[in-house]
Amino acid sequence: MSERASDEAVELFRFGGPDSLNQIVLRLDAFQPRLAEGAIEISGGASGSFRTLVADLDLDAWRECLDNLDIDRGENGDRVAWRAGARAIEVHVEWDWEETVTVTVTDRMSAMVSVSMMIEGIDDRWFDDAYARLNAVYARVDQAAL
Repeated sequence: MSERASDEAVELFRFGGPDSLNQIVLRLDAFQPRLAEGAIEISGGASGSFRTLVADLDLDAWRECLDNLDIDRGENGDRVAWRAGARAIEVHVEWDWEETVTVTVTDRMSAMVSVSMMIEGIDDRWFDDAYARLNAVYARVDQAAL
């Protein structure tokens, strides 16, 4: 993939802060029109990294996932799935209880592995940050198109 934006990576999502036992982060480091490349990095009770491509339609789908998680806020055990059934690494997020989710990363195509972690601290600040991260990625993908 040839990059048309700067080398600075941006995060599409981050579950777990610097003091969290578990963290799952999607860091994008290469951009071109309508496409970004990066890695989902997992640390804590398990660790690993999965390279992945993220298309502009995936960004729209992530916004929809955020909207649905934000609306429910764990009251009904709601869950969302990002890129489920697609030929890509999937991310499933399920509310466990207030401000705590279980995030499952599944790679059905190459590694054939699935990792689940409980993450705390999913509150108003987390959602504000999540939408800001998404908007930053949209801007980088748009910038690559210029």
